Amino acid sequence: MQGAERICRAELERDPRSPDILHLLALISKESGRLLRSLEFFELSLKVSSRQPVVWSNKANLLRSLGRIEEADQSYEQAVRLMPNFRDAWQNRGALELDRDCPEKAVRWFEKAQKIEANVTSTTSLVESYLSLGSNDKASRLLAKMKKKWVGDLSLLVGEVRLLMSRGQHAKAIANLEQALKTHPNKGFICYQLGLVYLAESKISQASEWLEQAVSISPDLIDAHRVLNNVYRESDDPRFLLSYAEAITKLPRYAPLYHNLASAYLSVGEVEVAGECLSKAVEEIGRNPYLVHGLGVFWLRQGELKKAAPLLKESLVQLPDSVRFLIDNANVNLRLEDYKAVDSLLDHARRVEPNNQEIWAYYSVLWRLTDTDRYEWLNQYEEFIQQVELPFNECSEGYLETLKTYLVGLHTTSKDPLDQSVRNGTQSLDNLWRHKSPIIDKFRQSLDQSIKGYIGSLKKDDSHPFLKPIKDSYRISGAWSVKLNNGGFHSNHVHPRGWLSCCTYVSLPETVRDSETTQDGWIKFGETSLGLGTREKIACSIKPREGVCVFFPSFFWHGTNSFSSTKSRLTIPIDIDPDS
Repeated sequence: MQGAERICRAELERDPRSPDILHLLALISKESGRLLRSLEFFELSLKVSSRQPVVWSNKANLLRSLGRIEEADQSYEQAVRLMPNFRDAWQNRGALELDRDCPEKAVRWFEKAQKIEANVTSTTSLVESYLSLGSNDKASRLLAKMKKKWVGDLSLLVGEVRLLMSRGQHAKAIANLEQALKTHPNKGFICYQLGLVYLAESKISQASEWLEQAVSISPDLIDAHRVLNNVYRESDDPRFLLSYAEAITKLPRYAPLYHNLASAYLSVGEVEVAGECLSKAVEEIGRNPYLVHGLGVFWLRQGELKKAAPLLKESLVQLPDSVRFLIDNANVNLRLEDYKAVDSLLDHARRVEPNNQEIWAYYSVLWRLTDTDRYEWLNQYEEFIQQVELPFNECSEGYLETLKTYLVGLHTTSKDPLDQSVRNGTQSLDNLWRHKSPIIDKFRQSLDQSIKGYIGSLKKDDSHPFLKPIKDSYRISGAWSVKLNNGGFHSNHVHPRGWLSCCTYVSLPETVRDSETTQDGWIKFGETSLGLGTREKIACSIKPREGVCVFFPSFFWHGTNSFSSTKSRLTIPIDIDPDS
């Protein structure tokens, strides 16, 4: 890679305005993790010659990976305007819409890609989009047509299995996979798919057996490890996380195994074991940036700042534009009270991903700790936090109770979800908006009115990260249900990929409804999860009320107080983004 870059730079000295060399340097920089430099080279190439559809498309791919969705979409649009038959650009534009859960738009772009030249990727993506929209007949016809063209293709088989499952034909899905298992070389992945089907049927024993076979055959199949160990954890199986250890014996230099194992240990509070795992990985594999970063995070969680700081800095040297690495370096420097370093790190992160809400959450902490006026300007708690009573009466009498019953049925697990803020509670497994249910439809209609009212109350301000993106249209980027049980709470967190967040209270125990003095179960804003001790501060707290939705910017630090009750606290949190 370095040799290729040296050659390109030598060529650039001879011809500083070569769009092709600038494009190559953009791709090389991207591959080496220098994402901002890559973006600069893409823009320089396009400045020399704007009529380069491939460069526009590659720039869009980079922007998409950075979460800069609107910019990516605009770049794809430029690519297809210059080359209307650019299949890959249409295809990637569709994938972008799937990223933000907009299958309606995705279908449009995937269909264009198909008309130009069908391939397996666009076909399977189009099938997925049809299924998300409930257009099962379209998905079926497309699969039947393409199966004749690509006989035995595994991606099409998976698409067909998903179609069968959407129709409730689990037995046929299993039969198709078992038949494929006899002839297809990728047996580990097929075993994984069989595990998923049995899991959907709540046949835990069979699911476990197939998932175990999957990781035995394909020890590098990280998704299968993750699902298998979630099953083990849910059933209190003593084999929890053992699959990773067994896989490491087969692939001792495969870094993702160590990284995912350590992350899982951290998620369940096994901090010391996670540290041992990462230390062993660095010793066995070398100074892989993700492993070094993971070891730094381990020491950070232990409060060993002097050990954490050099490791986090080392990982950042290797991947200087990693927003995750930049934020975690800001975290350790906040704790060390090196506020100048924090400011520099956050400015760098904001240049890479300007829409990442976690960056603004850290700015909020920095500006509060340095007693900067921008803290008040950024947060504006009184204006931005609003409580809105949803117009459920327009739906039907007793609707809240009906909604409660429906949501409780979605909580099929009993353990805290890994890598989430929920403690002593459960979370629904998929996006509520994908449920084809009149109950959810009524909730959405009621919520839409309130969202429009909230957005309409805001004053647009192009200098403010929350007020700048205001548009007339919006989309729901995430909707789920949370059930907190006795002693349950949300740890302090933010929603990095959102813009506007809200929480609707569906059912509350009496201890929460009657908690004026104790504030049991209340939502609180301003307090972080960074372990700042006496430097922490709660800006305000809100008492939950059934049928009321609390709106707030996604970058606001928020969590809840615990409560004691034999009854559960049931909510619907939602993330909202401006529509492009």
